[in-house]
Amino acid sequence: LALLEWPQLPCVRVDAGFATGDTVPDCYDSLLGKIIAWAPERGLASARLADALASTYCAGVHSNERWLRRILRSARFLEVRHDVALLDQAAGEFAGPPVAAPEALILAALALHAGEGGAAARQPGAGSPWDLADGFTPNLPARVAYGFSWRGHTHAVELEFVHGRPAAVTVNGGVRLALADAACSGAVVAARIETRRRQARYHLDGARVYLWTADEPYELLLEDPRTHEFSPSAATGGLTTPLPGVVVAVPVAVGQRVSAGEVLMVIEAMKMEHAITAPYAGTVETIHFARGERVPEGSALLELARDTGN
Repeated sequence: LALLEWPQLPCVRVDAGFATGDTVPDCYDSLLGKIIAWAPERGLASARLADALASTYCAGVHSNERWLRRILRSARFLEVRHDVALLDQAAGEFAGPPVAAPEALILAALALHAGEGGAAARQPGAGSPWDLADGFTPNLPARVAYGFSWRGHTHAVELEFVHGRPAAVTVNGGVRLALADAACSGAVVAARIETRRRQARYHLDGARVYLWTADEPYELLLEDPRTHEFSPSAATGGLTTPLPGVVVAVPVAVGQRVSAGEVLMVIEAMKMEHAITAPYAGTVETIHFARGERVPEGSALLELARDTGN
């Protein structure tokens, strides 16, 4: 857990056994904690619990507090029209936006720039001018570019500096937006983008930028073209597990030809079975785990050679 902060709010109780720096083992149901809110009526209790979840900051493992917050604020839940099939019927309503908001990408770039540039970047005017990381190039505009990936989408953010201060920004090559009053204080990044001031909580962990805006949490991965050659993905035949768990079934064998959508492996995680299916037709080349073995999060499970049709 790179970061885990629990809410401290009135009428909210937290029962937790984990904190920042702890390792979450994969040998049991990985419950990080329970958050309980009280109120004299359902609507207020739901609002308090949603606010408590919004004040929970977790980085390093995947967690579900934002999913739960969206459910608590939905009309279906507040009007008691939900049942155990809620996510089967309406998972799309609670999954969040498919692409990152431009203002979130801008704040992430500013936070990352502050982390790389030290005091001179966090508070322009502080520290030595030799510490500035503002992209200064003689006779050319001072620009610093960042690339991020989120939910399968890549985004480009270019910060433009004037006298060492962020003055403008473009996102994905779009319209140039004015920037002012950008600063990072503690774990909060803030800036005025055009006419509106925005701020977010953030945490930097290597190539990952965790950002919590008022509306959405983001786990953005810094794009580095130098590492793309070594990144395993389904496109190159690598299939990974998004959760730690135990292999309960391997219905295929090395050398077996499979069709797109065919089940290759079944993982039990968080008391549920998750099927790993073939993204395309092909031949199983390697199986890395056997039935009964534990698999860490992000582990490559097997290798699948795409069927070329020959």
